[in-house]
Amino acid sequence: RSNKAYAAVLFGAQKVTNLACSGAVTSQYGTFEQMSSGTEVDLQSRQLRKLVDGDDPPELVLLTFGGNDIGFSDVVTHCVIWLNCGGNWGQAKLETVPEIAGSLSSVYEQIDDQVNSPDVIARREGKPARIIVLPYVRITPKDDEQAPDGCFVGFSTAEVKYMNQLLNKLNATIRRAVQVQVDAGRPFYFPEDVIDAFQPDHTICDPRERQYARTWQKWILEDSTNTKARLVAYSAIAPERKQELVHPNANGYTAEARA
Repeated sequence: RSNKAYAAVLFGAQKVTNLACSGAVTSQYGTFEQMSSGTEVDLQSRQLRKLVDGDDPPELVLLTFGGNDIGFSDVVTHCVIWLNCGGNWGQAKLETVPEIAGSLSSVYEQIDDQVNSPDVIARREGKPARIIVLPYVRITPKDDEQAPDGCFVGFSTAEVKYMNQLLNKLNATIRRAVQVQVDAGRPFYFPEDVIDAFQPDHTICDPRERQYARTWQKWILEDSTNTKARLVAYSAIAPERKQELVHPNANGYTAEARA
């Protein structure tokens, strides 16, 4: 819930309430509680309800959802450990991505029902709250055929290509789910340009000082092109670092806001 996140960059932290929940999947929005360091976290739907019921109901909602549903951090660490994460395991993962469409639609509708109920719209003098669903940023080079081997702890050119395939499928699934809401007359938006906010030279394949995503290469081996070295590199990633792996850093959030 950093004050450097894209919403705070756009509007100023004092105007933003950040309900982000690290690692949350769509089912945890309104159904299952999430634990954080041993403490139960109130449902995001309840947190939003408190804002909606307050004196100044939200006028805009920005969100990302779906990356945790497909186990994105597990994919990244799998690519770190194995020499080809796009093999049978990776292909099976690709095939499951479209399955999250229904759960995405459920969350989108819950949010819209909360922030745009007739009484809340009336309190905003007839103005609905726009809901902006951000796509996931492309963290690897767009031209994967030109990606160097050894990119971020030994990511090969083939693995960069696989990561692009996964991201493309995830964003396509989100785009379709958003379009369903648009077709139903709900005030949803999908800012396509955010996908390439790190392009062309701020990806995880660029020098560390230029990267817009967190890689923690100073904690792990720079030369990790064989399986043994990759396992050593993986063991050096603490659980909390694994969860934030390849998430945007402060510069990355600024780039997303700009896009």
